[in-house]
Amino acid sequence: MSAPKKGLRRRKDPQFEFSVLLEPLADEDLDTLAERLYTAGCDDATLAVRNGWPVLTFCRKSDSLESAVLSALGQLRSMGLKPLRVDHCDLVTQAEIARRIGRSRQIVSQYIKGQRGPGGFPPPACDFGNCGGLLWYWCEVANWLHEHNLLPEEKREEALFLDAVNMKLHAKWLEKAQPELVNRIELQLQRAKP
Repeated sequence: MSAPKKGLRRRKDPQFEFSVLLEPLADEDLDTLAERLYTAGCDDATLAVRNGWPVLTFCRKSDSLESAVLSALGQLRSMGLKPLRVDHCDLVTQAEIARRIGRSRQIVSQYIKGQRGPGGFPPPACDFGNCGGLLWYWCEVANWLHEHNLLPEEKREEALFLDAVNMKLHAKWLEKAQPELVNRIELQLQRAKP
């Protein structure tokens, strides 16, 4: 099984690589951010700006991905920074699924169509355009693959953990950006309970 080219990689020693996208900062903040990161104990992070967004790539020693990510997010928040998400490419194509599990695209296509394996492959998350390009949530695919002995437990747990972290970070951002909308939805969902 090959490791993802981007995002998370587990090394033989207990280090985890992951990137965290931050809310934009004023230009003057970017100049001092590297020093602030070092002082706060984030000397294992490299700062870059991608398409105008600050991104921190960590190479963190830890006993698990979960503790590595959560400790980094905690440090960033204690510095007053606002993490938006852990970058791990949660939407995947059929080709990316095949690459992540070290199988051919044809075999993955057969899983999707129910021609191989037990069937019940997760539905696509979206179809981008009329060109037939489908995307799946990696966490759903990883869960299905693990249930059918095609992916190790560790990889499934990583996918589910990162999805949960990103959902929580996104919910916090949405509550700040559109509090009235979030409250209205919450009220409607409470009324809809059986």
